[in-house]
Amino acid sequence: MDYYKCIDKLKVMKNTMLLLLLFVVNCNLNSLGQNSIPIRNIIYNLQENEVLSYNEALLKTNSNGKNFVLIIKDTVKKHESFIYNGKKIIEIKDTGNNYLHLSQVNLCKINSFILEYSIGNKYFANFNGITFGPYEELNIMYCEEKDEYGIMYKLGSKYYLKATNEKFGPFSESHYSVLIADQNIIYNNLYRESHEEGALVTAVVSGKDYIEILDNKFISINGEIDNNTLKSTDHIACLYFFSKNNFGYLKLLNEKSEILPGWDIELKYNALVVNNKIISLFHEKDNYLDCVLTEKDLFIIKNNQVLKNNEIIHNNMHHILAYNSKVDFLFETKNHEVYYNNQLIHNDTNSVILSGIVSESENKLALLYSKNNEQFIKTQNSQLGPYENVENLKYDIYNNLTFSFNNDDKSFFYNSKLGISSDQCIKTDFYYINYDMTLKFRNHFFESSYKYDYIVVDGESFGSSPCIESWIDEANSCFKWTALENKEYVLYSLHIK
Repeated sequence: MDYYKCIDKLKVMKNTMLLLLLFVVNCNLNSLGQNSIPIRNIIYNLQENEVLSYNEALLKTNSNGKNFVLIIKDTVKKHESFIYNGKKIIEIKDTGNNYLHLSQVNLCKINSFILEYSIGNKYFANFNGITFGPYEELNIMYCEEKDEYGIMYKLGSKYYLKATNEKFGPFSESHYSVLIADQNIIYNNLYRESHEEGALVTAVVSGKDYIEILDNKFISINGEIDNNTLKSTDHIACLYFFSKNNFGYLKLLNEKSEILPGWDIELKYNALVVNNKIISLFHEKDNYLDCVLTEKDLFIIKNNQVLKNNEIIHNNMHHILAYNSKVDFLFETKNHEVYYNNQLIHNDTNSVILSGIVSESENKLALLYSKNNEQFIKTQNSQLGPYENVENLKYDIYNNLTFSFNNDDKSFFYNSKLGISSDQCIKTDFYYINYDMTLKFRNHFFESSYKYDYIVVDGESFGSSPCIESWIDEANSCFKWTALENKEYVLYSLHIK
């Protein structure tokens, strides 16, 4: 009897083990099945005669696929068109001389884009569906302080700056950087960052007065050459401005004994000229950075020193990180201490200072530094991080701190008011695409490469082409990516456990 009971128990144990094994296999198959069925949404269907005007870099959308742009070419009609959310906004004849260029798009807002295009020898701009032009010449301008775009254009023989509901001009030349003195803001050419060499202010608007550098040689006030401009000026580099009667500029000096007596005539010098007087000389080897004019004072930044009316007020600057028009300075000393004006804000010899910013309108700063291969951001009231690859650190028009960063191969965008987002709103680069992408979310891996006509997630292939853009949707536990498959621009969503 005991023998048969033993056999029965063994049968029960065997059946139980088989049930458990089947349950585990079934769970794994269910998990694999969920990962193997991505949702495929068609964003846009190219028609039979339609092709992309450029490469896939111009196919842009956000992670929900509800805001998208592309430029297409009709190979039969020989037309080129800008498509926004499926609607044809601009169509021009493709003659080889006409051009259609997307300058900027905000994929987090509806109807937020900037187009430049030409028809024949006339130039146009389209802001959010509203067309400006025709003009003889055209450049897109950007004001970082107001987070606002404008245009520098030519009509007749003169140039004008149009921004929001205002128009400034006439100017005698087109300018890359224009200071609107009454508002203390600068409009820079969209394709030239404010820190780049050559992006110095060359025109100032103050009330009804217009001051310009013309032909890199002369100062013009309201269209008339300033006869007080010092003679023998070979090159004028930049305008420093407080008022019509209180402004300066940099110029290259070729004079020898008359202005630079006793100095080596082979050496080249720049002079800071304020109100038609040479205030300071700079040898070509000097570390000259800038000057700031106020109503009563002149600040000169030279050789890691700050001089106020020729008296040194900061003398221990090893590296000037940032400053504003109110002359608030953020700088690093030779001992790797960081000061905001005279206030010590960072003293960690094990860290490496990377960059810093100072708010123009409020008493705010942000310091970016690295430590143990991680990056951190310090403000007066907080410390953020760790991050990887922090970029575009700035204060926006509302004085919110913003920047982009990576963590675990994922891209994020930080706004001190709105928090962290995985969607990049502003797009300006439409001519380069990186087809090699990897993402990691929990224990799952996403990979795409131009070498393969599919993407890979956890050892399984999906789709029939490499991805164009990719995201991690943490809230819904999804990998998302876009692709161009034959004539279909598609968005995939793959749920993962």
